[in-house]
Amino acid sequence: MGFIDDRKEYEIENMYPKRPWMNYLWNEEYVTCIDQFGTGSSIMKAEHGFQREIIRPGEDRLIYIKENGDTYCVNKNNKRLDFDIYKTVVGMGYSKIISEYKGICSELLIFVPNKGKRECWQLTLTNKKDYERELDIYAFVDVNSRIGWHLPCNNDTFETSVNGVCFQHIAYNSPTKYHCIHFASDSEIYGYDVDGNKFVGVYGNRLEPDGTMKERLESKNNVFNNFTAGALQIKITLAPGEEKTVRFTLGVETNVEKAASETKKVLEPGAFERELELLAEKTSMYDNRLSIRTPDHALDRMVNIWLKRQMDLGKTWGRVYNMGFRDIMQDITGFVQLDPEISREKIIDCLQYQKPDGNTLRSWVPLDLDPYRDGATWMLSAVATYLKETNDVSILKEKVGYWESDIRETVLEHCIRGAEFLHREVGECGLCLWGGGDWNDSFDGAGLNMIGESVWLSIAAVKATKDIIELLRYIKEDKLADEYEIKNNKMIYNIRLHGWDEDHFIYGINDWRERVGSYDTKDAQIFLNPQTWAVIAGVAEDSEKLLDLVEDKLCCDYGYVQCVPSYSKAVPHVGRISYFGKGLFENGSVYNHGCTFKMVADCIARRPDNAYKTLKLMSPFNPKNRYEHSGVEPYVTTNMYLGPECKLRAGEVIGSWTTGTTSWLYRAVVEYILGVRAEFDGLLIDPQLPRDWNEAEVTRVYRSSIYEIKIQRTGKKEVYLDGERLLSNIIPQAEPGKVHSVIVNI
Repeated sequence: MGFIDDRKEYEIENMYPKRPWMNYLWNEEYVTCIDQFGTGSSIMKAEHGFQREIIRPGEDRLIYIKENGDTYCVNKNNKRLDFDIYKTVVGMGYSKIISEYKGICSELLIFVPNKGKRECWQLTLTNKKDYERELDIYAFVDVNSRIGWHLPCNNDTFETSVNGVCFQHIAYNSPTKYHCIHFASDSEIYGYDVDGNKFVGVYGNRLEPDGTMKERLESKNNVFNNFTAGALQIKITLAPGEEKTVRFTLGVETNVEKAASETKKVLEPGAFERELELLAEKTSMYDNRLSIRTPDHALDRMVNIWLKRQMDLGKTWGRVYNMGFRDIMQDITGFVQLDPEISREKIIDCLQYQKPDGNTLRSWVPLDLDPYRDGATWMLSAVATYLKETNDVSILKEKVGYWESDIRETVLEHCIRGAEFLHREVGECGLCLWGGGDWNDSFDGAGLNMIGESVWLSIAAVKATKDIIELLRYIKEDKLADEYEIKNNKMIYNIRLHGWDEDHFIYGINDWRERVGSYDTKDAQIFLNPQTWAVIAGVAEDSEKLLDLVEDKLCCDYGYVQCVPSYSKAVPHVGRISYFGKGLFENGSVYNHGCTFKMVADCIARRPDNAYKTLKLMSPFNPKNRYEHSGVEPYVTTNMYLGPECKLRAGEVIGSWTTGTTSWLYRAVVEYILGVRAEFDGLLIDPQLPRDWNEAEVTRVYRSSIYEIKIQRTGKKEVYLDGERLLSNIIPQAEPGKVHSVIVNI
């Protein structure tokens, strides 16, 4: 079936693709990443940024049916039984695993409600036969009840008030008060287990757990156990053609009493339906903020549906495995078009992880104190982008603290400290100090002595400073803007003087004054990002030649590699990038995040066909690297494809969803190919359509007005707003709350 656009779903028919296909389900407090079988880990947010794993990764959510002594799992068919139906529907905030075996049709719906530290399961069973069926249902979940390392703190019980099992770990000096994981149902519990060794078996397996071989689960409480797992046994009788639904919820609360009260609310009649309606409403809200229509229907689908969902994850949970400053700030620059209010909250929340010297933490979950130096560049651009979108200058006066400091200053003062850091912390060439790394985390050995200088970071600093200069002029701080113009011009001069090597920009100069990314070395002579960002930042003196070099040297069948040739041996003077195998990660992979930078650079250089070519090379449907080979889910973007120098696995992916690629891809299409982007004085319309496109449409909310924009290739250059021709391609803010027609002739 594939994509079902009217329902915003993707149907997985082959349940055994090259790698598991994931779906993320989340709210602000709880996130789970499940595969096509519904299995996968989950975590919750607790106090002070602490995150607690609730479900362990592995075969952790399993529903078994036993009939006449025979047992099988409805959602993970490990026995490879001859199911009549077996598929998964991936939706906006939910997954449905649908199977049918011996006339019992099962639909397991898994979702995370809009609020609360929990997830919900809904099992619907239908008897397709003409005789009655007596079934035992076993719902199993593998929970990580431990907060500390001490097993004697565990206490695992069945609680009648919860109608389920509770796992408590109340440890000395616990980092959280959320001690009680609970697994409950709305149906009568016939038997239960809280000990995975009893249900699965000490020497058993999850194909047919030992517990299902008994008439009734042992139903004993437990202490001092590491394999904490909940198993609820429910008996069901199905008449011919009858359908029955059983609901479960798994969550974490502070104690049993709170677990009981919250579970009662979640499992009351109609509660699941209301939560699913709220999920659908949220998706529809983002539909109404922006939609596109182009000759490329697959692209329309990704922008209108799936990229929005993926950006939503990023701005809420960062990269899930960490909450990073650069990550969330980049995601906000795309997401602000969809939800300005939440974007404002996220900017302010992130700013508290800036240091008084102007630099920022790499991440705060987990805490990463390594001296990465690029955080301020993303901060300045995110704040400027937010203001262009909203005209909400009040954010600049909002006071926010700094990391490990009593100082509280306005958002504008945070920005000034960031800009000062970028221009103050420079080396002997007048370029930004490299420190422990920049965007490329894997250059973690090049600048730790605070001597090495990053050319890429210096270029990014120029772009970020241009953004803050523009902001300062908008708020009439012209004197300060003039000062930064002088500093930026000096940085540009130094980049061109010290960062150029024959025909391209190098990546940097390390602590030993060795040039990285130059023809001085055998390996890694040319890197992608310095070239594309030189165009984005206006540093390149000949953008055309620089991007021609990128096409000639860095292009492969499925994108653009980060560097050529890959490092072939370890070089301690640059860091872990050189220790990776050839074609892996930053060492020569097709890092899609970098490819989206290239798309933006192509459009700035008026090369839309090259931008569109880049997009198609990255696509899961690229005939030279289709998703069947790469393993990527067709409905999301991936961080990277392993590079062509990785001979054994070239073109394959190792992960998806959690990547800065998403926001940049969204912006590259909407703001640069379609050319509709917010500026301080209005909505800029500057389309860069590929030559094969004769028209496109964008519907966009901008400052409470709705603009229906039609772009058409006519050979003229004209912009009409509500029938009146404008003198420029900047659409001024029109009457709020109204729908305005925009015709763009190109």
